[in-house]
Amino acid sequence: MISPSSPANINTVYSISSKQKKCVEDYPLLQLNDGDIYHHIDNSLYNPPETRFGNVNRPRSNSSTKETLIVHKNRDGNGLKMVNEYVFVRKLGAGTYGKVSLAYHSGTHQLYAIKVFNKTRLKKKRLGLRNNPLDDVLKEITILKKLNHHNIVKLYEVINDPNQDSIYIVMEYLEGGSIMPNINYQLDCNSNNNNENQQHKQEVITPLSEDVARRYFRDILLGLEYLHEQKIIHRDIKPENLLISKDGHVVIADFGVSHMFDDTSDLLNSSAGSPAFLAPELCGYQDGSVQISGKATDVWALGISLYCMIFAQLPFLKSSTLQNIYDNIQFQPIQYPREISNQLLDLFHKILDRNPLTRITTNQIKCHPWTSENGQWPLLNSYTLQINDHDPLTIPTPIPSSLLSITNNTVSTGSSVSSFGGNSGASGY
Repeated sequence: MISPSSPANINTVYSISSKQKKCVEDYPLLQLNDGDIYHHIDNSLYNPPETRFGNVNRPRSNSSTKETLIVHKNRDGNGLKMVNEYVFVRKLGAGTYGKVSLAYHSGTHQLYAIKVFNKTRLKKKRLGLRNNPLDDVLKEITILKKLNHHNIVKLYEVINDPNQDSIYIVMEYLEGGSIMPNINYQLDCNSNNNNENQQHKQEVITPLSEDVARRYFRDILLGLEYLHEQKIIHRDIKPENLLISKDGHVVIADFGVSHMFDDTSDLLNSSAGSPAFLAPELCGYQDGSVQISGKATDVWALGISLYCMIFAQLPFLKSSTLQNIYDNIQFQPIQYPREISNQLLDLFHKILDRNPLTRITTNQIKCHPWTSENGQWPLLNSYTLQINDHDPLTIPTPIPSSLLSITNNTVSTGSSVSSFGGNSGASGY
């Protein structure tokens, strides 16, 4: 556990967050080679859920989200910007409509990721026939306020002064970054024959072992099951939105395009999210003429994300047009570039079933031999986690120079905003 009385530990954690140069005994990410993050996880963190979750010491409770209607701006003793009690340390990421900053609470020194949006700018923009992006931000806040689960990013406070132009969304800071930080799955629709090879060149990254991928996959599965129980379809499950916490668990983030459904119907009549992760049934009916199971589309995206973890690439070839990639998703045979276990291959066949009516469900995935290791590591039903508010990640006063000198990593995205965890490239909040 990291506390204000252990500044040496927190400095070491931040050295990993910026450069991944050191091996830290109490940090579940082990850096073996420059430029590559290898996932070394203590097995003690992965006891059966009923005992594992009881010992987790992370900043989470079932208390409601704080809502603040007054903004006070100031500077601290180091000249850093302050908004109310939060001291802004550095920018984590930027997107089309806003940015994300690393900040800490001046009283508790707890670290947060704070999304900042300009309300006037959002109101002026429209997304086709949809509402302006501000409505999407407010919808995301509504969704996050009702969620409380160990594998779902936590919303702590919304600061929205009606007399100010900015809205601040204070969220859990996930210092481990994305599960696959460098994977390139963006579709480039503007490539041409002269530069297509350069644009489509993919950075070489190392696939995860089946053991590590299984641990991450189980966390994602629990979070996704919880979302569906709360009548929420995520609609954008992908490695960028699957972040690693300090204790080595995976947390689902970025609910900018998520959908809340009523009663028992999870049917959708439109697509959203990244084209490369769309389910085949979404690719064939872009006009909204057919209603489609949202849960089944999330399961497909979960399968594509697992494929990325195992093979460090997408299962379908990239293309210069959206229609071509839709055709590939619907009809291209799925290849498996390296040898994998028969159980994992069977899971891929069932989770990447192009027929949503016969595609495996989250409950069936939990019972699958690969997921449960032949029943020896069963997954219990998802539930709301209730533990204390004590935060293991705090920083001492004065602020260490290592925190202030962290290299700023900023990547522009086409989504509302993407922000970046501690030690990797893109990861979405």
